[in-house]
This record gives sequence, C-alpha cells and structure tokens, in this order.
Amino acid sequence: MLMTVSQLRKAVTRRRKELWAIQKDCEQRRSNWIATLAEDRARAAGDQDWERKMNTMKKRVDESQINRKLTAITKGQHSQLDLIQIPTGEWYYSEQGNEIFHYDKGVWEAYPCKDKESHLYYTHHTLKVITEDATPISVTKYPEHIRIDTFHDKPTTIWKDITSAEEVETYLLLRNKRHLQQADIEGGVSSSNIMRKIRSEHGLSEFNERILRGEKVEEMDATPELLDWLEAIAVPPNVDNPPVTGLITRQEYQDMFKNARERTSSGGEANYTVWKALAEQEDFAEFLCIMMSLPFLYGFANDRWCNEIDVMLEKKPGVRKIHMLRIIGLLHADFNTALKFLFAKQMMQNAENLGLSDEQWGSRKNRSSIDAAMLKLLMFETARIKKATLAGTFYDLVANYDRIFPSISNFIARRSSVNQTVLKARALVIERMRRRVKTGLGTSERSYGQDPDDPEVGGEVQGKGDVPSLWCVQSDTLLRAHSKGAYGMCLNNPVKTRQIKRCNTQFVDDNDGWASAPFDCDNPHQETVRRMRHDAQRWNNINNIPGQTVAFHKCKWQILAWKAINGEMEIYHSTEDTLVLKDNKGGAAVIEFLEPDQPNKGLGYLLCPTGNQKHQYNAVYTAIKVLCQKIVGAQLSEKETRQALFQRLYPKLDYGLYASYFTEEECTNIDKLTNAAFLPGLRVNRNTPRSIVHGPTEMGGLALPDCYTRQTQHHIKYMIKQLRWDKTIGGDILATLDNIQLASGFTTPILEKVTPTLDYIDNGWIIDLRDRLNTIGATMWIEDSWQPKLQREKDFSLMERFLRVKTTPQERKLLRMALHHMRVVTLADIADPTGTYIPGDRLTGTWRANTAWEWPKQPQPPKKAFATLRRLLRNTICQYDSPYQPIDSDLSITEPMGEWLSVERNIIHDCLRYDDTIYCYSPGEGFISYSKRGESGFFNLTGTVESVPIHAYPISIVTVDRNQVWTMKRFRRQTQPEPGKPVPGRVLFDNLNRQGHIKGASDGSLLRDDGIMTAGWLIANNEDEKTAAIFAVTNINSLSSYRAELEGTFRLLKHIDYLGMSPDEVIHWCDNEAAVKATNQQSIHTP
Repeated sequence: MLMTVSQLRKAVTRRRKELWAIQKDCEQRRSNWIATLAEDRARAAGDQDWERKMNTMKKRVDESQINRKLTAITKGQHSQLDLIQIPTGEWYYSEQGNEIFHYDKGVWEAYPCKDKESHLYYTHHTLKVITEDATPISVTKYPEHIRIDTFHDKPTTIWKDITSAEEVETYLLLRNKRHLQQADIEGGVSSSNIMRKIRSEHGLSEFNERILRGEKVEEMDATPELLDWLEAIAVPPNVDNPPVTGLITRQEYQDMFKNARERTSSGGEANYTVWKALAEQEDFAEFLCIMMSLPFLYGFANDRWCNEIDVMLEKKPGVRKIHMLRIIGLLHADFNTALKFLFAKQMMQNAENLGLSDEQWGSRKNRSSIDAAMLKLLMFETARIKKATLAGTFYDLVANYDRIFPSISNFIARRSSVNQTVLKARALVIERMRRRVKTGLGTSERSYGQDPDDPEVGGEVQGKGDVPSLWCVQSDTLLRAHSKGAYGMCLNNPVKTRQIKRCNTQFVDDNDGWASAPFDCDNPHQETVRRMRHDAQRWNNINNIPGQTVAFHKCKWQILAWKAINGEMEIYHSTEDTLVLKDNKGGAAVIEFLEPDQPNKGLGYLLCPTGNQKHQYNAVYTAIKVLCQKIVGAQLSEKETRQALFQRLYPKLDYGLYASYFTEEECTNIDKLTNAAFLPGLRVNRNTPRSIVHGPTEMGGLALPDCYTRQTQHHIKYMIKQLRWDKTIGGDILATLDNIQLASGFTTPILEKVTPTLDYIDNGWIIDLRDRLNTIGATMWIEDSWQPKLQREKDFSLMERFLRVKTTPQERKLLRMALHHMRVVTLADIADPTGTYIPGDRLTGTWRANTAWEWPKQPQPPKKAFATLRRLLRNTICQYDSPYQPIDSDLSITEPMGEWLSVERNIIHDCLRYDDTIYCYSPGEGFISYSKRGESGFFNLTGTVESVPIHAYPISIVTVDRNQVWTMKRFRRQTQPEPGKPVPGRVLFDNLNRQGHIKGASDGSLLRDDGIMTAGWLIANNEDEKTAAIFAVTNINSLSSYRAELEGTFRLLKHIDYLGMSPDEVIHWCDNEAAVKATNQQSIHTP
C-alpha cells in the first residue's frame, strides 16, 4: 500500500505508541501467559498441584522483572558502541615511562629506552596503553635502534572520532587481528626453537609426549627456567586419571543445557533457548549428543563451529579509544557448552587429582577471591605481630587470555589426560575460525582469521567455556616452576610446627609475589629486597616462556620493614631500594614503589601491610553511598525495595566486610546511609528506633542486620568454616593465632578468654574478632590452637596476673616490651629453680632467656619498662619486698611455686635433671649430658644429646670443670597422672565379652544454658553382650556439638583401653561428619 510521507510518519508514530504501551505491561502479560500455560499443562497431565507451580513460575518472572529494573538503576542503561576513536598521529614520546609509542593497526607498540641522552630506543616492543603525557614526535628507524629526531608541540587532543559503520568495521577488524597476533609478532622465548617445536602439530607431537612422560630434553636453547617449566608439566608417576574422551551421553547432554542460562549470548543462529528446548526432548537429545560428540571423538572441526563474533565492549565506561576496547567472543551454543563440560568439569577433576598448585585461587572449586584476600591479610597480620620483614610484588599480565597459544593449552591439557582427538578438534576450530565484529552499528559481513604466511592469530577466545580451566592448569605449571627456584616467604608459629609459606598468591591472572628473609637474619631488610628482586625477575622470565608478558608499568611493590626507635620496632615508610625488571630482550623498567601505609587494590580490597583500614572503609562507604543514592532516586515499590536490599545492597556490602575489620563507629556510619535510603521504601519511618529495625521478629522487630553485627557474623562463620576444612587458610589462621597467643603473654587460649583487651599489641583481624566475641559474650574453642604451658604447680602467666590490677595503656605496652625482650611468659620462666624468689639480675634489662621459640623481635626497651615490671611484681607477686631496695635485688615470691609439671619447657634452662642424668645447655653445642657417679653428688660427662626428656626439671648445680658437675639435691620422681587421660564415665550396665570383634557407637549433646556438655557411648559384641556409659563435662569455656561428639568418641576409645581390650578392629558409629573426619585423620596437616 502506497502512503505519503505524512501518512507514513503518522503510522510510525502510532506503532511506536503501541510498542511503548506493550513495553509498559509486557511483564504482566508474560506472567498471565505463563499462568495460562501452566494451568493448561497441569490439567492435561492431571496435576492437582498446578496452582503452587504456577505461583512459583510467576514469582520467578516477577523477580526477574524487578532484577532487570534494579540492574538498570544500579548499573545504568547499556550503551552500544556506535563510534570509536583513533589517534591523529603515529609516533609519540612519554616522559613518564621514558619510552616511545607507535600506533599500528589499532594497537600501541611501546619501545623501551636504550640511551636516554641520545634519544635512542630498542627495536623490540610490547603492547601497552599510551600514557596521558604522550607528545607527538618524528623518528628514524635503524636496524639496531630507533632515534627521536623531532619533538612536536602537543595538540589539544590526539584523537578523532570514527562514526561511519564501514570505517568502524574496517578499523576493528584490523585491530582485533593485530591484537591477537601480538604474542607471535613480539617473539622472545615463546618463539625459540624448542618452543616452536612444542607449539607444532597443535601441541600434540610425540616430542611433547616425551616431555609429559618426564624424559629429559637435550636442547641448546633451553634456559634453566624453561627446564623447570617442562619438569612441572611432566605427569607425576602413579597417577591414574580417567581419560577425557569427548563422548557425551544423552543424560550428560541434557544436564549440560538444563544448567545453562537461557539468557546467555551465543554466536549461532540458534540461541540457548532453542538448545534447551531441544535437550528437553529425549529423542532429540539422543541424536544431538551423538552429533556433538563426533568431532571430539574423531578429531575434526565442525564447520558450523568455525564462525565467531567479536563483541566490542568498553573496558571503561565512556572510553571509546580503539586500543581500550575489550573483545568478548560469541560462539555457537552447543560448541561452547561442550567445551565447558569437557574442560571445566572433566579436565579440572583430573587436574585436581594431579595436585594443582596451592597458590592458584581462581577457577577452582571451594576457592574464592575472598580466600585469596584473606591469605594476604593474615600474612600482613603475622608479620606485624612478629615484627618480621615481608615484601610483596604485585604483577599484572598484558592481555592474558589473548596471548595464550592454543597449542600450549593443548600441551598442558594432555597432562590432565584429555584425549588428543578432543584437543585436535578444539585446535582446528580455533585455527579455521572466521571472526566478525559486532558493535552498536551492527555485525560486519567481512571477517578476519588465520591467513597463510601471517603471524599466528593466537589467544583463547574470551567467552569460550574452556578458557578459565585451561589458564588454571597453565598457571599451575608456571607457579610450580617458579616456586622451584624462588625464595618466597615463610613465617613460622612460635614453636615452628606451623608456617605460612608461599611464593605467590594468584587469582586467575592477578598475582602477588612474596619474599621474606630468615627470621634470625642480621639484615632482614636488605636480604628481603635481594630475594624479592630475584623472585620477581624469575616470575617474569617464566611467564615469557609460553607467551605471557608482565605489564611493568602496572606492577607495584611494597615492603614491610622495621627499625628500632626508643625500644619499639617502627615501620619504614620509605626506602632507597628499587626494583628493576628486565624483559627478555634487554629492556628494563623501574617498578613503582608503594608505601606500606598505602593499599594495592586487588580482588576488590584495599589492604595495607600496616593494617590501615581507612582506605578499605572509604571504598566500601563510597560504594554503598552511590548505591543508596541510586535507590533513593528510583522511587521503588515496597517489594522492589526489599529485593534491592537483599539482592543488591547486602551482597555488595558483605563482600567488603569479609577481609576487613571496621570499628563500630564506622559501621554505624554505613548503617545511617542504608537506613535512610531503604527504610522509607519499606514503609518504615527512618527515625524508627534501631532496636525495632534490627531486633528479632519474635520480639516485634524487622530483623534487618546492622553492619557491625553482620561483619561479626561473617567473620565467625568464615573462621569456623576454614578451621573445619583444615586447608591452607585454616593453617594460616592457626599460625597467626599462635603468634598472637605468644605476643599476648597469655597461657589460656585468647579466644576462650576474651577479656581483658589486648591493646598492647598490633590490632588485626583475629584480635578484632576477639573483641567482637567479648562484645556479644561469646568464646571460641579451637581444637588445634597452641598455647605456652604452665611449668609447675602455682605457676601462672605474668601478663594475665598483671592485667588483674589497674594499668594504663602505656604501662601495658611497657610490660609487653619488657617480657618480649626477656622472652618469658610465666613466673617459672624468670624464677629461680627453687620457685621461691626471682633473681634480681633478671629484672634490669641485661638478662634474656634462652629459647627455641621465635619471639616477636624486640629491641632493648627503655629503663622505665623494667621499672614498671618490678613495680607490678611487687604489687602482685612479691608483696613482701620493699619498693626502695636496689633494682638488682632478689624479689621473694609471696606464694612459692610447687612441683614441676611434665610439660614442654617454655625456655631453655641452664641445667635440668631426670633420674640419674643432668643436662646442661651450652650455646652452639646444645644439651650436654652428665651421668651420676656413685653417691658423692658428682656427675661425669657422657656427651651431647638431641633432646631432653619431658619429665626433666630445672635444678641448680656447681660446675667443677667441663667433664664434671656436682649437686647433692635428690631427684624428685613426679607421680603426676598422664595429662589428658580421662577416667571412663558412669557405667550404666556391663555384660560385655572382652574377646572378639567389637562395635561402638557414641553421641554427644549440650545443655547450653547450664554450661554442660554430655557424652554417651556403647560398646558391644552383639545385641546381648554390651556395656554403656555416660559422662558430663562442666567448667569449660566453649560448648559445641562438634566438641561433644569428639568427647564421646575419645571416651569410647579410652574405655576400651581401660577394659584392657586389644581388638583387631573397632567399628565405630557417629552421626557427626566432621567428628568422623577428625577421628580418621592420622595427623594434622597444616600447609
């Protein structure tokens, strides 16, 4: 039908209004349609519960509608890319990085400086983002260098807009191809003879199979780092992983698409909705799973899969510069789903069985960015407590996924038993792939791909389902190769039974490298810097092997170093040391230094080595403030506001709360923002008393958690979870807790006794958690925590006793300085072996106890620290001594101590005795033993010993000469019961036959209000022959069902021992999974 222009305009206006009207109530129309559809289907199937199912479907639709609305509110409307910007010149100079930039087909080639005075630059380059200070130049290229000829005036802008669809398409096709060719064009180690041999035949050559079998490679250009990398790729012996064959069953096919998100974008004609519908039908699924499997079973490329679309996105909102655009690849839905199943599921299971590096925290089950951040936080906290020197280098890789060679991915995937046919099919698809470009102006008709005689178009397509898993296993080989020759860092707990030890902490491609000096090093600052330089250069060299490269201009480094000032260890906030890294062709770059009070933003956290939380708090506060402003201006309904609260605010807030510890005042400031923004939308007056807002619903409250309470809950749950898992983070928590325990001077566990405050040592995540437990009147019992032992009867912790009297914060710090310098915890550590007095020469600052423990570093304290110590000793322990006596006078203990306990000694005493042997400590030699000679009191030299019996106790002796010592004191044999040996509980009945196989069962329960924990157990031969007993435990600080279950198991086994039975096998039943795992574990492994 022919229409005039006026009629056409009216028709378009009418249709637009109809579209707008439908768009306004489209979600309601969809809900009504789903309700009708669900009702019809339910009636046809005879389902009587169709109303419930309909309501569930409708609820999901409504939530989805609100979610889309909230996404538009919080993130803004998505703007399509309808223009790009390209530079007006070709060569530029940056004084900031002392390098020159060359624009080539949409990317910037950065050339490092060779001779600054002569304006000469190397001829090799890496791709970088051009700096803001860049100015135009003219250059002349020579075979050995590039020289700047002329510096030009910087124009107002060096960018021009490109808006034509054809021009945008042309520029982007050239740019994307050049971007993916960067690794092959730049060359380096990844293009050496041996690496080209490894990359040949799609990485599936017999040469590579030899490497996987662990055969040595005799090549002239194999560097030490390359050999370490190849060794890391070799398959460990005695590992039998099932092969990943590429066969996909009908059930697996249906499960794959059932779990796939319907709204996921794809590059084929059929989207995920179509594939999900096809997978629902069993006859279709039976056929399609075969068609999907065939390429992987026989190693060929499905031509349909060889088409891909590059979606161009802005890395930074509003920035359209061509080199700043991100490529996300859209592949056919069936191909991408198959890759995710074969690699992300099957290959990763095999890789975990092989033992992936404990330093990679991305793309792995039960590992998250929060965990990686917590490792960093605990390292800093431990280093501050111990006053240990710790350096960190924060790396960033250049275009990581786009520099991965698919042949290298195949080579490393073979290590995880992926069949060659699967890898060949994958590689052929990538090699033959034709890629089009999609922007807001449409999808291009033209495409780019691998052309003959061109540099290799590398990179694993971002958005491909196998990429995270392939990078995970590749980074695993890099991390293990690096660790083989790197120093790394190591922080022990006081008794060296646990340690925080690693070279790197990596999450996907974000990596932090760590270095520390030995704890007893004379110059830890310089030694740490030396080790950091070595490890950083080694990390760069190893990443260059498979084609990755470190972005030097984005890297930073920090050091937590200490200097003694007025008896305290203070942090260095500046340093004259530098970190210089070299690329694989001789270019060098100075890495930026961050002061320890400044954060390096990583994984969404702003953590400082000094423990400064202000940066993290300001970031969280600002993010919540921006979100609240958007919610306030959106005029949401009550339902929408509640959904925004629980699905937008809390997840955003919670993430920032895990690896931080805000004060109650800071949390209150955040609460003020959220309450003002959300309470009116919930139809609650914003001035409603907070007891109602945050109170439980059982008492008429709204049960909206406040920020401080929410952070407390997260910390407690997270700590309990990690301790129960007993993996890397659990080990680091225990090591940190052990060091805090020693620094506190307490002999009772600091999380079981949460008062008084520990304000005399550095605050941190664990100490803050202790204060929070105190606030809510809770305690935490940790099964494997370490504490110093009381040494004898009537012994006690000095610091715990001092804190019973009134002291100022300054006095508590002085006490900590004195005790740390003396390296003592209990009264027995500083008292005479008789236990009646404290020698005066030990309280003047000249005496330090010998110890095998690693104490926090403490320089010579000021005299007032020991004056404070002596005064408090007289006020609490030595009350009969005059305050006017000389400072080196002995102090008499008011209540002398009793017999020595059979426990590990806190300090190394000069002389100890057990039975007829005396052990004397000699620095440099260890313990020398002397054996009794007759009844005259003389003991003769017998030699050195490695250890001293735990029952040995300190005594005073007279040294005649090196070969002979004398004492007339008798050996007092101690008759103490063996620690921890319980008496069986109350026996209810007993007709057990003491012979044959036995079965046992135990259970535990709690009476929390009464503070009682009970355990019961049953031992039986059969239904008729059995014994049963119970036991109640009181006067304990921490009650938990887990502890009650362990108590029942422990007492059951002790009861068997008490009955004198030695069965070959005990079948034990327990209904607590954690207790069963703990019982079956032979030894506690602390990484």
